Amino acid sequence: MPATIADEPRKTVRKVLRVRARVATPEHRIIAGKTLDICGEGMCIMLEEATRPGQVCMLAFDVFVGGSSHPIRCEAKVVYATLNAAEGFRTGFAFQQPSADLLRLVAILS
Repeated sequence: MPATIADEPRKTVRKVLRVRARVATPEHRIIAGKTLDICGEGMCIMLEEATRPGQVCMLAFDVFVGGSSHPIRCEAKVVYATLNAAEGFRTGFAFQQPSADLLRLVAILS
C-alpha cells in the first residue's frame, strides 16, 4: 500500500542541500559523505560506510547562504541507514539539539 501524506512522519518540508559532510561515530570513525536534504528536524546524507540506527554522531558540513559559507557542527541520531547500490548508504539523521544558527540557515535555504 503506498504511503500517503498523512503517513509522513516529518513535520516540515525537507530542502535540497548538496554539500560534502563528515560524520564522526561514537567509535571515533570519520565517514565522508554528501548531504541530500535537510529540515529543522534532521537531514539525509549519502555515506561511504554504514552506521547503526540509534547511534548518536557528530555531523560537520557547511551551508552556503548569501555568498558566505557557514560551518555547522551538530549531534544527530541515526534513524535509518540503507544501502543504495554503488552510491553508498542513504542515512537519515535526527538532530538532537539543533542550534538557533542551524535552524535559521535551514529556514532561509531555497
